[in-house]
Amino acid sequence: MKLFLASQMKHESSIEGLRNFIGGSFDNKTITYVVTAANGESYGAWKESKTLEKVRNLGAKLKVIELENISNYDELKKEINEPDILWFCGGYSGYLNFWLHRTEMIKYIPELLENGTVYVGSSAGACVASRTQYSAGWYLEAPEYGAEFLPGIGLIDFELYPHFTGEKYNEINKHWREGDGKLALMKDDQHFIIDNGAVVSNSEVRFLEK
Repeated sequence: MKLFLASQMKHESSIEGLRNFIGGSFDNKTITYVVTAANGESYGAWKESKTLEKVRNLGAKLKVIELENISNYDELKKEINEPDILWFCGGYSGYLNFWLHRTEMIKYIPELLENGTVYVGSSAGACVASRTQYSAGWYLEAPEYGAEFLPGIGLIDFELYPHFTGEKYNEINKHWREGDGKLALMKDDQHFIIDNGAVVSNSEVRFLEK
């Protein structure tokens, strides 16, 4: 399985990191871009996304998907198809995770990855890759109360805290004492590459451990 998990995909280091990860070019690649997390802020918020603007200019064949418009699992598989890249944008991870369960996409993702699709997650789209979602319930910028009770996809064994800055450390640490496992504190220019179990970051990421 191949995953590219970024704090902020519109950051140039993340775009270039992904380009290198997929072989150096987006030309003729197919991207299914799932915008649901952005709708957690307000429905249709994804249309103003600066990241989406960058994605449109990569040279790939792009398809935008709102999970809210999917009515059943057969329709989901038809709409998602088998893209080279399955890209989840940023926004609200708890809201996205709800729709992953509601549409049963959460069970389709591992199948896609086993068949060679690369999972790309930005911010919330990266956070749902974890099995546990403790931090979603108290995330300092936009807590989603109750989101911690719904498990994520389970592709990684640690949680992510995107958009980390140093002044947030003490407050994050206080909350994480009630969590479990490891929490990666990701600055906006940082990303993880997971390639068949091997985990590499583009720069040193600070972890909290319970």
